[in-house]
Amino acid sequence: MNVEDIRKILSSSDLELSGYQVHRVNSAHSNSVYRLSDELSPEGPTYYVKDYSQIHDRTERSLTEIATINLLREKTKLPVPESYLLTDSTSNIICLLQKESPGIPLSEILYSADNTQTRSLIEQSAQILAQIHQVTSDSYGGVVTESGQRYSTWQACFADNLRTKLGFAERNKILGLSHVDFFEKRLKSQTFDEHGHPTLIHGDFEPRNLLVDPESLTITGILDFEFARFWQPEWDLTRINATSFPERPDLVDLFVNYYAFITDSNPAELKKRIEFYKDFESLHFWVWGWRQNQELTEYIQKDISRVTGIDDT
Repeated sequence: MNVEDIRKILSSSDLELSGYQVHRVNSAHSNSVYRLSDELSPEGPTYYVKDYSQIHDRTERSLTEIATINLLREKTKLPVPESYLLTDSTSNIICLLQKESPGIPLSEILYSADNTQTRSLIEQSAQILAQIHQVTSDSYGGVVTESGQRYSTWQACFADNLRTKLGFAERNKILGLSHVDFFEKRLKSQTFDEHGHPTLIHGDFEPRNLLVDPESLTITGILDFEFARFWQPEWDLTRINATSFPERPDLVDLFVNYYAFITDSNPAELKKRIEFYKDFESLHFWVWGWRQNQELTEYIQKDISRVTGIDDT
């Protein structure tokens, strides 16, 4: 998708944005991102367009994102931006139009803040995640209920998801048979009981997806819900452990302890579950990274050896 494609799809919508200027912006995400502004009325709202057109599972991810946004706007008071899904069947374009939220990514300010400010930002983040996790479902699986498998138990849901990822990894020679066996045995090694109920998870909860007012240091927006689903809350905590503060394990500990406090959970039990899921989170990253960027291949191969202790790909 390019600027002209965006102008075309805007002109055919009912949103009256055809006069907006469109500019491509740099993005750390795999989707292309564009900014829309009305230069004749600079005080008016600004929008972002997130393009799914080059994503292999674009329909599922785009429907998941808009459904999750609408669900959170209905069920919570979280700062989730007003959004619209725009499609054009003739050009196979799928994109998300999202009203701009004020602020800058938390990742740009977190490490320059002092200790008191950092603690406040981490605690705000934990509060937001806890509120997301308060949205529940009757079954495990995707947010979009019209498609995809639904599960009555967490074990069945997670085992099926694992088999899908292992199948992709084996077919594409990311993993060898001994690696597959490693994960199958790892799954069987679970010693804790299933608990709770299907919980909405963000799926990619990390500092770049949280916006912060640089003056008040309050969180003003939450972005990127295309990996949301109804799972167990520990998966979000495992993602935080793996990706959010890679050089600051003290911040992970602060986050998990505060999350446990406000959700009346046992922090030791949460950390036990995170320890169990972290290898599966690595598998999630390998499959995602392999699909996104072949330049990650060398890193992924090294990471496979690190996690499994096996080098036979």
